[in-house]
Amino acid sequence: MNIPPLAPEALFHLGPLAVTNTILYTYFAILVTLLLAWLCGRRLQMVPHGRSWQMLGEVVIGQLLNLAETAVGRARGRVVFTLMASLFCFIIVANWLSLLPIIGPIYAVVGNAHVPLFRSVNADWSTTLALAVITFLATEYWALRFRGKEHLKHFLWPPGIGQIELVSELVRMLSLSVRLFGNLLAGEVLVTVMTNLIPIFVPSLFQVLETLFGLIQALVFTVLCLAYFTLGTTSHEQEPDHLAVAGAH
Repeated sequence: MNIPPLAPEALFHLGPLAVTNTILYTYFAILVTLLLAWLCGRRLQMVPHGRSWQMLGEVVIGQLLNLAETAVGRARGRVVFTLMASLFCFIIVANWLSLLPIIGPIYAVVGNAHVPLFRSVNADWSTTLALAVITFLATEYWALRFRGKEHLKHFLWPPGIGQIELVSELVRMLSLSVRLFGNLLAGEVLVTVMTNLIPIFVPSLFQVLETLFGLIQALVFTVLCLAYFTLGTTSHEQEPDHLAVAGAH
């Protein structure tokens, strides 16, 4: 039984940089995501067919956009929507691709060892940390754009409380990355164990559960991104949404 290790394995090196199996899988997931986006938009119609790629794309995009606009209004919702949609699509595609038999059975010979060519990208903490850092930087940028001095002031005043707020902002980034990494690594280990112990019916049941779990984790990450954006861009003075957007410009 091969339990997936915590650290990704290096396939080869480009100078001092190691190209790992999770990096290779990341580019594979990105290409599949771009392919799906192309399929959804290649033959756009005013009224799409009920079972078409365009309908699938419109349902996903429509639900995410509605979620953002319901939370923070039309103007700010469309600001954060691009980041939300990108995170959701990448995470769910990466999660669901990891359920296919491309993870594990395909190996590369590195030295005297057989290393899996692909490794689930979201079960690598460096990847989930990168997603969390991008979310943190983007939400902080928008907080400064919409609230300006008010956002900076709450890190300084009142003394003591403001510094705690600063620490909590950094902890959010850590918790966001660890939550996604821990949950998906646990699922990967569970499926591996059950496949080796009971190789017929039970693993299929766990694969179905992991499919649902991958969707939930992508949605949770996206909703938390929206929550952090909402907290950062909402004025404590309850400034109307259209005035906040006008002030940001």
